[in-house]
Amino acid sequence: MQFKDAPFYTEPYINLRGVPKMRYQGKSTYVMETEQRFDFTTRWSLMGFGGLAKAVEEYDSFSNAELIYNYGTGFRYLIARKFKIRMGIDVAWSNHDFGYYIVFGCAWNNRK
Repeated sequence: MQFKDAPFYTEPYINLRGVPKMRYQGKSTYVMETEQRFDFTTRWSLMGFGGLAKAVEEYDSFSNAELIYNYGTGFRYLIARKFKIRMGIDVAWSNHDFGYYIVFGCAWNNRK
Protein backbone atom coordinates (compact mmCIF):
# COMPACT_ATOMS: atom_id res chain seq x y z
CA MET A 1 0.00 0.00 0.00
CA GLN A 2 1.16 3.52 -0.75
CA PHE A 3 0.31 6.74 1.03
CA LYS A 4 0.32 10.42 -0.04
CA ASP A 5 1.47 11.72 -3.43
CA ALA A 6 4.26 9.78 -5.07
CA PRO A 7 5.55 9.46 -8.63
CA PHE A 8 3.56 7.03 -10.80
CA TYR A 9 6.53 4.69 -11.16
CA THR A 10 6.59 3.99 -7.41
CA GLU A 11 2.95 2.94 -7.21
CA PRO A 12 2.24 -0.76 -6.69
CA TYR A 13 1.58 -2.68 -9.91
CA ILE A 14 0.41 -6.13 -10.92
CA ASN A 15 3.32 -8.49 -11.53
CA LEU A 16 2.08 -11.61 -13.37
CA ARG A 17 3.52 -13.43 -16.36
CA GLY A 18 1.76 -12.27 -19.53
CA VAL A 19 0.73 -8.91 -18.00
CA PRO A 20 2.87 -5.92 -19.09
CA LYS A 21 4.82 -4.37 -16.21
CA MET A 22 3.19 -1.29 -14.68
CA ARG A 23 0.15 -1.46 -17.00
CA TYR A 24 -2.23 -1.93 -14.06
CA GLN A 25 -1.35 0.26 -11.09
CA GLY A 26 -3.21 1.43 -8.02
CA LYS A 27 -2.77 2.47 -4.43
CA SER A 28 -2.90 -1.22 -3.50
CA THR A 29 -2.67 -4.48 -5.46
CA TYR A 30 -3.90 -7.97 -4.72
CA VAL A 31 -2.30 -10.93 -6.48
CA MET A 32 -2.84 -14.69 -6.34
CA GLU A 33 -0.92 -17.10 -8.59
CA THR A 34 -0.26 -20.83 -8.68
CA GLU A 35 2.34 -22.82 -10.58
CA GLN A 36 2.34 -26.59 -11.00
CA ARG A 37 5.16 -28.73 -12.35
CA PHE A 38 4.93 -32.25 -13.74
CA ASP A 39 8.25 -34.14 -14.07
CA PHE A 40 7.88 -36.58 -16.96
CA THR A 41 11.57 -37.64 -16.88
CA THR A 42 14.32 -37.01 -14.34
CA ARG A 43 15.43 -33.92 -16.28
CA TRP A 44 12.40 -32.65 -18.28
CA SER A 45 9.32 -31.01 -16.74
CA LEU A 46 6.10 -29.46 -17.97
CA MET A 47 4.74 -26.35 -16.23
CA GLY A 48 1.27 -24.88 -15.91
CA PHE A 49 0.34 -21.67 -14.12
CA GLY A 50 -2.48 -19.22 -13.62
CA GLY A 51 -3.36 -16.24 -11.51
CA LEU A 52 -5.79 -13.46 -10.64
CA ALA A 53 -5.09 -9.88 -9.59
CA LYS A 54 -6.67 -6.49 -8.96
CA ALA A 55 -5.15 -3.01 -8.78
CA VAL A 56 -7.38 -0.81 -6.64
CA GLU A 57 -7.31 2.97 -6.99
CA GLU A 58 -7.39 5.23 -3.94
CA TYR A 59 -11.08 6.17 -4.13
CA ASP A 60 -12.34 2.92 -5.67
CA SER A 61 -13.62 -0.25 -4.06
CA PHE A 62 -12.16 -3.72 -4.50
CA SER A 63 -15.30 -4.97 -6.23
CA ASN A 64 -15.18 -2.16 -8.84
CA ALA A 65 -11.53 -2.76 -9.82
CA GLU A 66 -10.89 -4.68 -13.05
CA LEU A 67 -10.08 -8.38 -12.61
CA ILE A 68 -6.80 -9.24 -14.33
CA TYR A 69 -6.00 -12.88 -15.08
CA ASN A 70 -3.13 -14.83 -16.55
CA TYR A 71 -2.52 -18.41 -17.61
CA GLY A 72 0.17 -20.26 -19.44
CA THR A 73 2.48 -23.18 -19.85
CA GLY A 74 6.16 -23.89 -20.18
CA PHE A 75 8.86 -26.47 -19.84
CA ARG A 76 12.00 -26.85 -17.74
CA TYR A 77 15.22 -28.78 -18.12
CA LEU A 78 17.26 -29.70 -15.03
CA ILE A 79 20.71 -28.38 -15.93
CA ALA A 80 22.38 -28.94 -12.52
CA ARG A 81 21.07 -31.90 -10.45
CA LYS A 82 23.21 -31.19 -7.40
CA PHE A 83 21.90 -27.61 -7.08
CA LYS A 84 18.41 -28.36 -8.51
CA ILE A 85 18.73 -25.58 -11.08
CA ARG A 86 16.25 -25.66 -13.96
CA MET A 87 16.07 -23.64 -17.15
CA GLY A 88 13.28 -23.29 -19.69
CA ILE A 89 10.69 -21.19 -21.47
CA ASP A 90 7.22 -19.97 -20.39
CA VAL A 91 4.44 -18.73 -22.65
CA ALA A 92 1.73 -16.65 -20.94
CA TRP A 93 -1.56 -14.96 -21.86
CA SER A 94 -3.55 -12.33 -19.98
CA ASN A 95 -6.63 -10.15 -20.50
CA HIS A 96 -5.18 -8.13 -23.34
CA ASP A 97 -1.66 -9.37 -23.93
CA PHE A 98 0.80 -12.20 -24.49
CA GLY A 99 4.38 -12.81 -23.42
CA TYR A 100 7.16 -15.36 -23.43
CA TYR A 101 9.91 -15.70 -20.86
CA ILE A 102 13.27 -17.41 -20.69
CA VAL A 103 13.52 -18.75 -17.15
CA PHE A 104 16.61 -19.65 -15.15
CA GLY A 105 16.16 -20.93 -11.60
CA CYS A 106 12.97 -20.80 -9.56
CA ALA A 107 11.33 -18.16 -7.37
CA TRP A 108 9.35 -20.77 -5.42
CA ASN A 109 10.60 -22.99 -2.60
CA ASN A 110 11.81 -26.14 -4.37
CA ARG A 111 12.48 -28.96 -1.87
CA LYS A 112 11.81 -31.91 -4.16
